[in-house]
Amino acid sequence: MHRDHKIFTRGLRKGRRVLVTYISPDLECNLTRWCAPKECCQNQTDNGDEKYHFWDKNIADGDSDLIISADKIVSMKATQFEFKVREFAKLIQDAKRDSSQLTTVG
Repeated sequence: MHRDHKIFTRGLRKGRRVLVTYISPDLECNLTRWCAPKECCQNQTDNGDEKYHFWDKNIADGDSDLIISADKIVSMKATQFEFKVREFAKLIQDAKRDSSQLTTVG
C-alpha cells in the first residue's frame, strides 16, 4: 500500500481528483497528472504489488485508464477539483465511436 493511500481513497469517496506524481516507465522521468481515482487492487500476475487505477482525460490515445504500480508512485495530493464518472464514461464512449469510424488503408 502506498503511503498516500488515504488520499486516494478519500478522493474516490468524495469524488475529488488527485494530483499524482509517478515515475514513467517509458520516459524514465517523473510525470504529474490531475486524475480521478478509480480503484486500487493487487496484481495477481506479478509480485502481488498494488496497482492504482486512475481516470485521466488527457491521455492522448483515447484510453482514459492510467494504471500505476504503488512502487512507481512518488506522491498523491488531495485537490478540491470534483470529477463526475459520467464525464469519463462520455469520454470513453466518444473515443470508441471515433475509432470505429476509422478505415483501414492497405
